[in-house]
Amino acid sequence: MQVRVSQYREGKRGTFYIQCKGLHSGRPMLSPIPNCFSVETDTPELYQIAYALWVGRYYEPYIKGSVIPYIRLSDALVLLLQGWEQRQPKAEKLISTLQTIDRQVHHVSQQLKLTKDLKVAIARQLFKS
Repeated sequence: MQVRVSQYREGKRGTFYIQCKGLHSGRPMLSPIPNCFSVETDTPELYQIAYALWVGRYYEPYIKGSVIPYIRLSDALVLLLQGWEQRQPKAEKLISTLQTIDRQVHHVSQQLKLTKDLKVAIARQLFKS
């Protein structure tokens, strides 16, 4: 497995990206933002490992900064490599379960948004002339 993590620069392509500043430091992403690391790897499963580390809050002890939270590039790389080495044999099934849960959360949040919109529409019907 080859992994290279570097600071993202405009136009630089990576396999995936990790947010390095802000309240969601450590969050893996498929498209870059200005404050992120670029991860280049030949192992596509590493994105799922990074996602599981973020969901499991393994990045939190490494987050620094009192005003703007951030994670160091070296800490992100060490955590990724440790996550890869310590993954369980049943990791693929557990990651698949995490993805299913995420899809359900997204579906429920969409339903909640539509329900709120319906509630507003009904309330506006009260005052139509």
